Amino acid sequence: MIVSLAIGVWMTSGHSRATDNLELSPSNVVSIWHNINDVILVLSANIALDDEWIEGLRALQPTTTSNTDIDAEMVAFRGKLNTLLQSSDLQAVPVPSGDLDTTSAAYMRSGTLLDNLVYYLIDGDSLASVAIYYGGEVVDDKTEKDVVAQINLASQRLDAFIEENGL
Repeated sequence: MIVSLAIGVWMTSGHSRATDNLELSPSNVVSIWHNINDVILVLSANIALDDEWIEGLRALQPTTTSNTDIDAEMVAFRGKLNTLLQSSDLQAVPVPSGDLDTTSAAYMRSGTLLDNLVYYLIDGDSLASVAIYYGGEVVDDKTEKDVVAQINLASQRLDAFIEENGL
């Protein structure tokens, strides 16, 4: 009886799984952006006609700045990704509703961007092995600045890929 009452109170209080904080850290978000960067490098290697060009992309490193506006960086990246997706008649990544006010939201939105980039990879190479982009090394002690640095790195690489494709 007490358990039923507790569940009833919890359900009527407006809590849901969608609003729960997943207790993720910026390190988790950085891991997704490492994977996004890896996919961009694979895409770039597939079209590279110049070894110096692809080596230049691989040599780029994240630059940490004082900027911690993850939402703005993700919006800019999403716009570039949508350009790429639409060039292959794939559906654009929709604009998410709500503010990017939690690390959990940043993680979920980053995962959506990764998924869409992987769809683009599969569209161009149906035999591509994509499971490797859903995992990877564990990183520790990252901050919002590190997340922004990884997004910025991915944006630079995606810019180069788009330019090389003439899009």
